[in-house]
Amino acid sequence: MKTKKFLAVMLALVMMVGLFAFPTAFAKDSAADYTDADDITKEFVEAIDVLTALGVIQGNPDDSLDPQGKVNRAMAAVIAANLALGPAVAAKLPAGETGFSDVDGTTFAAWASGAIAWAVQEGYIVGYGDGKYGPADEVTSVQFAILLLQLLGYGKNNEYKGPQWATNGALDGMRFGILDLDGVLWSDPATREQMMHYALNALLTYLVDYNAFMGIYYYLGTNPLQNEPGKITLGGQVFNLNTRNAGDDPLGFPQRNYLVGNRVIAGPYANPGSVLGSGILVGGGAPAPTKASLRNS
Repeated sequence: MKTKKFLAVMLALVMMVGLFAFPTAFAKDSAADYTDADDITKEFVEAIDVLTALGVIQGNPDDSLDPQGKVNRAMAAVIAANLALGPAVAAKLPAGETGFSDVDGTTFAAWASGAIAWAVQEGYIVGYGDGKYGPADEVTSVQFAILLLQLLGYGKNNEYKGPQWATNGALDGMRFGILDLDGVLWSDPATREQMMHYALNALLTYLVDYNAFMGIYYYLGTNPLQNEPGKITLGGQVFNLNTRNAGDDPLGFPQRNYLVGNRVIAGPYANPGSVLGSGILVGGGAPAPTKASLRNS
């Protein structure tokens, strides 16, 4: 009985660690490379292809993905670090002390301690107030969306703090194209494949800055007085990621490829956006928020 219990606990820990912790049997380039690729919902293949090609995810140690598995707080921190810093830099974040009693060099979440410490230092995440982080606790869609929104530059007006944090996070998540899945309750725990979909949305969304004196967000690299269109996406800044028109499919519908620089890493896929004259499809976001649209918590 003790042996079975021990094995069950170890299996649970492996599934919790998944996606990011250890080198897998072989490097993967797309969703098709995972042993449970047939379990991936079709609408999420594009996101999984791109994030895998970028190295943001690589699956579990057994080369599975567990696409319907839930996301925990340790995973969310590591994904955030990979998106914001790039996997190579994120992997070098020093592991160890985080200030949380349940995340240190001796707990199962030791593999995520560097990312958790980084996210806390950046102000993206906090603990429960009792000295614990809860690395194994599940993350809802709106919680993950708020993490992504902060990577994009939002949250500087404390809109994701206080009693309205979830409402503001859900509204902004939908407004800026992060939370765009039909039939999903944002308060429910996110699955891994849903998380990857949200993450890709964030990569294709323009970065913003905040002018505290004027009380407005504006697109990074633009003049806050001019309400200029966005210029720099999260994916473009971190990975040199862009999308380009890939021609029409056999039925005449437009398609797009994902590129790092000029190298195609994934595609083609159905193109839901519009192609600019340069041939580069720039995704994400809504017009720059104005002072009138800024919410205080």
